[in-house]
Amino acid sequence: MAQAAVPEHARSSRHASNHKFLHDIAELYTGNPDEESDMKGLCDVAQMLNLRLLPPSRKVTVLLLGNHSSGKSSFINWYIGEKVLKTGAAIETQGIAFVTSGKRHETLKGQASLRLFPRFRGLERFQGVADLVETEVVPSTAHAFSELTLIDTPGLVDGSFVYPFDVEEVLLFLAAQVDIILVFFDPMGQALCTRTMRVVSQLHEHFPEKVSHVLSKIDTVESDADRQNVLIQVIQNLTAHIRPKTALRLPSIFLPKLGVDPTDADNNGLVEVVSNIDRAINATVQRNLERAKADSEDLARRLSAIAKDQLDKYNANFWASVKSLAFTVALLLALVGTLLFFLAEFELDVPLRGYLPGKTSMPGAVLHSVLDGAVRAAVALPAAYNIWVAGAFAALLLAHQIVTRCCWAQVRALDGNAATRARSAYAVCTRAAASANAMFESYLAESVNESAL
Repeated sequence: MAQAAVPEHARSSRHASNHKFLHDIAELYTGNPDEESDMKGLCDVAQMLNLRLLPPSRKVTVLLLGNHSSGKSSFINWYIGEKVLKTGAAIETQGIAFVTSGKRHETLKGQASLRLFPRFRGLERFQGVADLVETEVVPSTAHAFSELTLIDTPGLVDGSFVYPFDVEEVLLFLAAQVDIILVFFDPMGQALCTRTMRVVSQLHEHFPEKVSHVLSKIDTVESDADRQNVLIQVIQNLTAHIRPKTALRLPSIFLPKLGVDPTDADNNGLVEVVSNIDRAINATVQRNLERAKADSEDLARRLSAIAKDQLDKYNANFWASVKSLAFTVALLLALVGTLLFFLAEFELDVPLRGYLPGKTSMPGAVLHSVLDGAVRAAVALPAAYNIWVAGAFAALLLAHQIVTRCCWAQVRALDGNAATRARSAYAVCTRAAASANAMFESYLAESVNESAL
C-alpha cells in the first residue's frame, strides 16, 4: 500500500527542527563551550559523582550491513546525492566507513575518525580495525543527511574469504552503539548467507527495535511474478532464523539515477525506506529528550541525597562540638579548682591574693570567694588524700580525650569549595531538566501543527 506523500516543506521543517533538537540535547550534556564554569553540563556533574555518562550524539547513527554486493554503498551514495563510496561486484568495503555531513569534503582515516566519534572508540579493542576506519565528510543537504551519520560495513560472505578483523563481533559492537540498523539483502544472495543470518539472528535477539530489512536491486528481477517469488523466499528464509514480534516488513527497492525522484517509478519501496529513516530520527529525538530528562532528574536526586547527608553531618558535628565544649569548660573549671586547692595546700594563697582585684569589685569578690573555698577544702582534707585529688584530675583529662574522640568525634563533611561545586551541579541538573521539558513541549507542539497539514 503506497504511503501518503508528506509535503516537502513540512519534511524540510521537521529536518531542521530535529537537527536543532539533537544539537541542543547534546549540549545539555556537554554544556556551552563558551562558558567559563567547570560545571557546564550533565557529563561534568556525572564525573564529579564518579559516574560514567556519555552524551547522546548530535546526529542519528545508521548502520548498514548485509550480503556482499547487496547495495549498501550504492544506497548511501544515492541518499546523500554524491558518489563518495566505491561500488561494484568486488568486495570494495573491507573496513568501516562513516559518512557524515560537514562544511566541506574531507576524508579522515584511523584515529582521526575515532576521535570524531568518541562513542565508537571501543573499536580499538578489535585487532586490525582501527587502521581500517575512515570517515567521509560531505557537504550535502539531501534528504535528512544533516541529521545522520551513515556507517557502511563489509559485505558478508561465506566460504574461504578472510576478513582483516572479526567482522561479526565488530558488527555487533557497532549495532549496540547506533540508533538504526538497516539489513540489506539482494535477489541473488537473498537470506541464504550463513554468516549474514547468524549476525541478523543476534541483532534480533539483542536489538530488535533497531532493525529494519531491505530487499535491494529488485530491478534486476524481470517479471512481477519473479519479484514476488524472490520476496517470499527471502521472508521465509528470514523467519526461519528470527522470530519477529510484529509483521515482517521487507520493502523492495531499486536505486534510480541521482536526481531522479523515486516516486516516479512503480513498485519501488525506496520511499518507504526513506520514510522509515525519518520516523527513526523522530523516535531518536523523542528518546534523547526522555533520556535527558531522566538523566538530569537522576543526577539531581543523587545530589539531593548528598545534600541531605551533608546536612545531617553538619548537625551532628555542631552538637558534637557543643557537647565537647561543655565538657571542656567543666574540665577547665575542675582544673582551676584543683590548682587553687594545691595553692592553698602549700600556703601560696596569701601571695596570690596580692594579684587579685579588690573584694569591692564583683570579679574580685568572686575570685576571693573561690579561693576561700579552696583554702577551706585544703584545711579540711587530710594531706594523705592529695594524691587522690591529683589522680581524679588525671582521670578527668583521660576521660575528656576518650569522650571527645570516640563519642563526639567530628564526621567528615564537604569543605566549602566542594559544597559550592555540589550546589552548582544541582543547578545544572535542574536547568537541564527544565530545558528538556521545554524542548519536549516544543517538539509535541510542532508535531501537532504538522499533523494538521
